[in-house]
Amino acid sequence: MMRIGIIGSGREGSALALRFGSRGHRIYLSDINRTRAEERASELNKRLQGAEEASEILGVGNSAAIKEAEVVFLSIPYSIESKVGKAIPVKTLLEEHHSILDDKVLVDVIVPSKHHTPMIVDEEDLAFYRTKFGIGKTPSVTEEIYLFTHRRFDTKLRVVGAFKTISYLRIANIQKDLTDEILIWGFEERDKKVIIDLCKGINRNGEARVYEVSQIFWRSIEGVCEFIREQTATGNKIMALNFSYET
Repeated sequence: MMRIGIIGSGREGSALALRFGSRGHRIYLSDINRTRAEERASELNKRLQGAEEASEILGVGNSAAIKEAEVVFLSIPYSIESKVGKAIPVKTLLEEHHSILDDKVLVDVIVPSKHHTPMIVDEEDLAFYRTKFGIGKTPSVTEEIYLFTHRRFDTKLRVVGAFKTISYLRIANIQKDLTDEILIWGFEERDKKVIIDLCKGINRNGEARVYEVSQIFWRSIEGVCEFIREQTATGNKIMALNFSYET
């Protein structure tokens, strides 16, 4: 079993904690407010009572979740806009914790709530990115995280994207195996393999289906993730890129 840190105790983070916790993995669920993480973990543990292989979910702070985990899932808002301005929680977390994220596998499950412009990287990072992918191209969130950390810090963060197209409602329904195809992408084969193997074992009855996505499609897929999540949560079937989402 694996030690898994989940940064963010909201809907997606809690759903992942339930699903992986029900399979016996050691879960460290965190929030910027540790008390809130502890309360949420207590609620989730009640839902796991009676599950044969379930492991206790621990509510901790962000630093503890990162330090204790082998794999860290990042499930916090990409950006927050309010009357007092804009906050970028992902950027703040990376700046504050980059040293302890070194050589960790970080799984980006973030879906921007609307078509985004890069918020983590700066113009110099964008210029570097466009020398590789072409003028006018903009990176996915996964690529932004990679660019931001690798170009600023002496940190070899191992970034993978996963679960972006799957509704939290379906992930949290631990009474049923997850039938959705899990899209996974990343930069290094060894890092993708860690997450592919982890995801394949997410169900009780047979392996989950996993589909590896080429980098050229990452940004495009992020643009339709909210639509796919919404439609499949209500039972609609979607066919695209040779994979399917259905009840």
